[in-house]
Amino acid sequence: MDFWNWLRNWFLSSFGITLMQEGNPQGYVNCVFMTITTVFGILLAYRTVYLIVGLFGHSRRFPEAPQDKRYCFVFCARNEEKVIGNLIDSTRELSYDQTKIDIIVLADNCSPTDKTAEIARQKGCLVYERHDTTKCRKGYAMQWLFSQLDHDLPQGIETYYAYLFMDSDNVMAKDFLNRLNDAFQAGYDVATGYRNIKNPSENWLTALGAFNMYRAPLASARARATFHCNHQINGTGWGIRSSWLRKGWHCTMLTEDNEMTIRMAAEDPKLSLILTKQDFAALFPNGKAKKISLKRQDGSILTWIKPVVGDRNELLLPVKWVKRHSLALTKNAWGDDALGEAVSLPLSIKVDARVIHYPSITYVEAAQFFDEQPATFRTVIRQRLRWAKGGMAVWLFPGQRLLLSFLRHPGWSKYDLFWEMFPYGLFTFIMGFVQLLITTILWATGASGTAVDGWENIWSYLLNLTVIQYVGNFFVGILIVIKEWKRMNFTVGQTVRYLFLWPFFDMIGAPISILCLFMRITWKPIPHHVVANGDALVKTQHQNQTSHLK
Repeated sequence: MDFWNWLRNWFLSSFGITLMQEGNPQGYVNCVFMTITTVFGILLAYRTVYLIVGLFGHSRRFPEAPQDKRYCFVFCARNEEKVIGNLIDSTRELSYDQTKIDIIVLADNCSPTDKTAEIARQKGCLVYERHDTTKCRKGYAMQWLFSQLDHDLPQGIETYYAYLFMDSDNVMAKDFLNRLNDAFQAGYDVATGYRNIKNPSENWLTALGAFNMYRAPLASARARATFHCNHQINGTGWGIRSSWLRKGWHCTMLTEDNEMTIRMAAEDPKLSLILTKQDFAALFPNGKAKKISLKRQDGSILTWIKPVVGDRNELLLPVKWVKRHSLALTKNAWGDDALGEAVSLPLSIKVDARVIHYPSITYVEAAQFFDEQPATFRTVIRQRLRWAKGGMAVWLFPGQRLLLSFLRHPGWSKYDLFWEMFPYGLFTFIMGFVQLLITTILWATGASGTAVDGWENIWSYLLNLTVIQYVGNFFVGILIVIKEWKRMNFTVGQTVRYLFLWPFFDMIGAPISILCLFMRITWKPIPHHVVANGDALVKTQHQNQTSHLK
């Protein structure tokens, strides 16, 4: 009985109901902000489940697939002469059938003295050079490259089964592509690998960056793979089926990886007939489209479709629609769903029928690669500012498209990825500051009487901003060490030392989120200098595992 009385009193006090009953305006303030906090807590409670699965769950593995698909590695590099050769060598050392691997290096806005393009050519890569300082961003570079490839490759962009994207500072474990190939042939459109670190113990900055990367599998990636949910694309170490790039590259924001994630997650396959501008004009001289019947082989009408103008003549048939009408499905040469029976349109022009589905993005923990973390404070802050600004822009614009897509066609992955992009640091800072400001004003003017101690609220706010955040992040750091210890290239002493520094990585997130709002952020390359061999890094990892066990 005492417990329930305590719980009732706590609830009335926390939500400001007690003060409201006394006619104190502070009660309304407490009620509003506590309600908002509670709602967000409920909406994001599922992340606790993710954390539990990430800590105790096992990595998902895919059936081993034949090495019969052709892949293209794309490296976008700016002044990367120090490390580009290392990455190319790492690609040539992959255990996947090398006759089915091509490498394209895009030397983007390199300086006249830089040798990135020269080194790539010497190592047998197809090299493109781009010089456009008006659109000096990785997303624009990718957009330009794929417009070139669509004309230069024998079958356009779909010459390759999939494209793999690596940063110039990366190196890969020998079986990296084998494991991604397993996921692609299991039916996934995008596959991302496990990001390990080349230089975790170079200094305390690279160590904190490493902890941040090790957190991703624990906090979300492993759970999403387990539950077959779409994962977030994270900059490098990922690949995408060429069919999703057949219309080119359209992600040009500061964080093009987040934009690609949102755009794919918001994709709602729908039945549509697309005609080129010329064929559309030939069929409808007055410019007004009329509905066209889609028929089975026996002549029965399946549905009526009004054509729209697009890049090529296509009939897009969603898998769900095909199954609803009991049309036969088969697999094409790429292993994708294709129509097993003919359907016809009363057109004199040729139209390709394509069976489409919701895009799927998975995480492949067995596909390990190594990334270099920035080692100077200036570079780290510049990178964090771009992440913050780019993340906010993606959440505000394509993110709202994802929200609308969720409202039209609800799906767990859409819900999850919407909150993945949410600017938590900025939101929590503003929420706490506004509540403190209103409370302080009410206290200073005497409106809240003696029921509120303004100094106590100020100290409580500062405590939450520092000590509580530190303790919470320190606890997460302990979980990271417990789960990812086998892959961490730290000594025990280094781990303990960096563990105590780790909470500051997230604590500076709020001021960075505020600062980026008032700055013009541009994409700038991160200088790289660490040359390493992927196989040697894996062997060092195994040696560390043995020494840790001892």
